[in-house]
Amino acid sequence: MLQFIDSLIKKSGLKLKEDFLVEYKELLLERIEKKIWLVMVDELKDEAVRGFYERTMGSENIDELDDEKKKELVLFCQNNIPDFEKKVLRIMDDFATQFIRNIKLMK
Repeated sequence: MLQFIDSLIKKSGLKLKEDFLVEYKELLLERIEKKIWLVMVDELKDEAVRGFYERTMGSENIDELDDEKKKELVLFCQNNIPDFEKKVLRIMDDFATQFIRNIKLMK
C-alpha cells in the first residue's frame, strides 16, 4: 500500500518538505485504508457483518488492530465478498483519481 501512496504523490506532482511528506503519507494511508474497510463492511451480507465485527474485537478503529488481526480481516473479506480484490482495486483507483483531481484544483 505504501508503494501505491508513493506513486500517487509522484503522479500528482505534489511537492512537500520531507518531514511533512512522511506525515502526509501516513495520513493518506489511513484514509485509503478506512475507505476500503467502510466499503468492504457495506459489501458484506448481514450474517457476515457479525463475523467481521467479532474479528475487530469491538474496536471502532481498525487502525488500532495489529497487523495479524488486519490480515485475518482481509482473509475474512476475501472469503465473504465476491470479487474482493477487484473491488479493492476499484476503490484505490477512485481514491487516486479524486486525489489527483483535488491536487490539480489547488494548483
